Amino acid sequence: HAPPMLMASQRVARSGGAIGVDCRKGFSGTSLAHALRNSRMAPTFRRALPRSMLVMLLSLLAVGVEGKVLMRRVRLGMPNWKKAVRMPDWQFVGKYGYGTGVGEYQFRLRETYPKLLLSTRQFTLSVFLDEDWPRVEEMPECERNAVSRRNRTISPGDRGAWGNWVKGTLSQNVRPHIWYFAISDCNQTLGDDQFYNFDLEFQARQEGGSEFSIEAAWSLPTHMVMATGFTVFIFQFYRRTRRFYDNTGGLHPVIWTLIGVVITQFVSELLHLGHLAIYRWNGLGSSSMEILAEFLSIGTQVGETSLLITIASGYTLTRSKLGDLDVVPLILVLVAFINVVVALTDKLREESANRFSEFEGLKGWLFLAFRFAVFVWFRFAASWTAESGGHRVQNFMNKFRPAASLYFLAYPVTFFFVQLFAPYWRTPIMESGLMLAQVCSNLWLSSLFLDRGAYFEASSLSMSPLPGGSSPVRFFKDE
Repeated sequence: HAPPMLMASQRVARSGGAIGVDCRKGFSGTSLAHALRNSRMAPTFRRALPRSMLVMLLSLLAVGVEGKVLMRRVRLGMPNWKKAVRMPDWQFVGKYGYGTGVGEYQFRLRETYPKLLLSTRQFTLSVFLDEDWPRVEEMPECERNAVSRRNRTISPGDRGAWGNWVKGTLSQNVRPHIWYFAISDCNQTLGDDQFYNFDLEFQARQEGGSEFSIEAAWSLPTHMVMATGFTVFIFQFYRRTRRFYDNTGGLHPVIWTLIGVVITQFVSELLHLGHLAIYRWNGLGSSSMEILAEFLSIGTQVGETSLLITIASGYTLTRSKLGDLDVVPLILVLVAFINVVVALTDKLREESANRFSEFEGLKGWLFLAFRFAVFVWFRFAASWTAESGGHRVQNFMNKFRPAASLYFLAYPVTFFFVQLFAPYWRTPIMESGLMLAQVCSNLWLSSLFLDRGAYFEASSLSMSPLPGGSSPVRFFKDE
């Protein structure tokens, strides 16, 4: 049975209570489970999806809180050892995308160094609309608050304690908006002889209770659908691979590579789904799961790219050995390592006012350059193989090149396409487009390698690996 209605009021703490989210009324998964049992597709669904996966998905739906908690380190004042340099009196601290309706926000502040201030010390918390933000960035710092839609007073607690929550509401009726928040000490109440470090905690909530920003509102349901579909695909892929093995007596290295790519991608998707589920519950997510999912995702791209380029270069088509193609995975692994370093550095960066998705900035442009480079590499290699191969190879390459090109160009095309939309639409469009491209790629590659089609006829996969089989081309890679 699905869990009962969750009724909770508990505190989730991190770092000695520095970060917390109040859990509120949730909902039951009973209605969904009842619908699945009585649907006409229920027998097929239950056969395709293992019970453990179904229980996990229902438990994710039954979690009672959708939360975002943002902690920001702020430094104000003047370092007493270098009085010629003063810390900025005005600092951006966060942004949040609200859907239509009345949204809520709340902030609180505490001093972390040197813990001397009393709660009577006051700073200004300002709220700006996205339509005003470009003009705000061009203004001198302490003149910006004049165009804010809200100016509130915020104070720390006494000597390092948390101050009181500062709460407010924001309303939009026509379309979603992104709101920007800043803290300032333009009156220079801190003086000129000391700098001060602060922790600023920020929570925001949509009308209806969800604390996901508008651009991330569909992330968890989308990845749940992706994980469910991937599970079905895994079972179908296993059955087809097993049938291919029974018919041929073995599996070619390209098929083993595809198996590794599929498994790695599946684990990456589950880790990302777990991160989103934890994020929904405590507003923080799991940084270790998110980073590992990112690492595995990059590994999946390297494996799939290596597979396509080696085939385009003639492996299994005009040559039975990798030979000098051994350098292909090494080059791609080196590029992937650079991508991993950039991705990890990107995760450690604080939120930027002008960045609305993880695909922007240095990371996004690096991935774009990588995809363009391997696409050009692939096209040259495929053209050379088509010219040097026979009639079957040429027929296969005429079908192979357009399909593989779609895989390589999916990221660049989506990257530029999303720039046409409002910032809060870029993340869902980008993620949905890339997931759709990956699904199509998995289906295409599994059909390419496991069906007796054009690739099977043109490549060494059609040569028997069994003893006594007459084959001019070796089925497995020569050592």
